[in-house]
Amino acid sequence: VTLHLPLAWYPAGVLSPAREDLWLHAVSEAQQATAPAGSRLIAPIPNGVDVNALAAPRSHRNFALVLSRICPEKGIHLAIDAAKRAGVPLAIGGQIYPYRTHVQYFADEVEPRLD
Repeated sequence: VTLHLPLAWYPAGVLSPAREDLWLHAVSEAQQATAPAGSRLIAPIPNGVDVNALAAPRSHRNFALVLSRICPEKGIHLAIDAAKRAGVPLAIGGQIYPYRTHVQYFADEVEPRLD
């Protein structure tokens, strides 16, 4: 089972399933590092896509880009703050799913920072 959310968001016991034949997969080394001792997590699986082979020719446009779900764990507000501090325009692309925490995050943290 692949765990996509921060591990602290899962109910107690999820990281140590009772079934011996059930293993959990962390999506990153950073996520795995937050797992409590005794968690049944397999090592993160490297991305199967050779991103270097997909590299597009680079243009010299001066902007930053964020493509992500718009939710607290992605930190879009931090990207906005960083781009403003760097004096670089920021393009944001992503969906706000209709979860209360996602909608509230956009209203409280993202929208007030948009120019």
